[in-house]
Amino acid sequence: MNVSFLQNEPLNTVIVDSSTGQALYEVDTPWRAGTRTTTVRRPKPGVAPGQGQIIAEIHWRTLGSSTITLYGTTMRIKDWLKKTGVLSSSRTLVAPDGKSYVWSRGSGKFTLTDVGTDTQAAQSHRSKSGWFGGSSRKMNIDISTQAINFQDIVVISFIIMEQKDRRATETAATVAVVSSANTAAASAADDFHSLEILNSVLSSFETSARKAKLSSAYSQHLASPTSSQAPGNARHPIMNVSFLRNEPLNAVIVDSSSGQHLYEVKTSSWTAGTRTTTVRRLKPGLDSDEEQIIAAEIHWRALASSTITLYGDTMRIKDWLTKTSALSPSRKLVAPDGKSYVWSRSPGKSTLTDVDTNTQVAQSHRSKSGWFGASEARKMNIDISSQAMDFQDIVVISFIIMEVRARAG
Repeated sequence: MNVSFLQNEPLNTVIVDSSTGQALYEVDTPWRAGTRTTTVRRPKPGVAPGQGQIIAEIHWRTLGSSTITLYGTTMRIKDWLKKTGVLSSSRTLVAPDGKSYVWSRGSGKFTLTDVGTDTQAAQSHRSKSGWFGGSSRKMNIDISTQAINFQDIVVISFIIMEQKDRRATETAATVAVVSSANTAAASAADDFHSLEILNSVLSSFETSARKAKLSSAYSQHLASPTSSQAPGNARHPIMNVSFLRNEPLNAVIVDSSSGQHLYEVKTSSWTAGTRTTTVRRLKPGLDSDEEQIIAAEIHWRALASSTITLYGDTMRIKDWLTKTSALSPSRKLVAPDGKSYVWSRSPGKSTLTDVDTNTQVAQSHRSKSGWFGASEARKMNIDISSQAMDFQDIVVISFIIMEVRARAG
């Protein structure tokens, strides 16, 4: 069996069966100072993301020993994953079958070996970007028949091994180049601030030719829809999609009722004042990035107008999401149905409204932590009406841009 990490971040990702696309685990680590907790859940059909069975909680501590609560039992990580030597990066664990296994680090991979027989029980593979003509792949783990019997343990222990390895690498790099790293970080922050200032200028009028081209491209793209249309009143949501991470530029977006993965959003690092966000429509059973459908590419630029490539048509964002007035944060777009819609902002949410009928066709909701028992936790999500289901991609992609700008202030 092979399992893949949809995000190249072991602490915030969805892990799927690589052959079927079935979601096996959800890994979520909210940011907070001091102690951070990673929760590993097993999704359940019909249960909203983030509400599945909790398998493990990993409590990362900067002061004191980090711990893991596994199937209700809490122990120190260093007692569960024991060092094989004082200076060794390898770790030993005892599986439910009573046998001892060792995770060891190799070039770009971790290998789990049965100590008694010296046979490989599992092996990880780092992600590959596929640049320069090579094939891409997601971070994944090959799991043998023997290790399938304790698959949870394999996945959870690998998450810890991978995170510790990344943290050690980052620490070494920081010590070596701390001054240049600080300069780069400040530059990136300035770039993003400049981006938002530049994008706040008045938008130019979108030509009818571009509208027609976009509508035609979208109609062709609907040959492989994300989900089927359903009847319903346009004023009321018939679908809700959730962001598994509270980061609009790096997240997996799912159907909240079924858990089906709909989109994957990835954003590159800043390079020469430019970064690119790629929005892919996920198709079950396909693993390679090249095999998924690219719905959009957003090119964020610090020193020029940011652009979006939507179904092969490239335009400036300020021409696609036009300002409703000089100082307004609201943005208007023309959907493939030829109608105009406006995204408007209010506390904790954004609303998409049909300009002609003044009816709400979509509305977002910010994530809630549920701390202190004040309310139930929820992921950032969007209610989508039956009317907006006809251009669901447009709703999601335009919301991502609106949310990024709202967060940037």
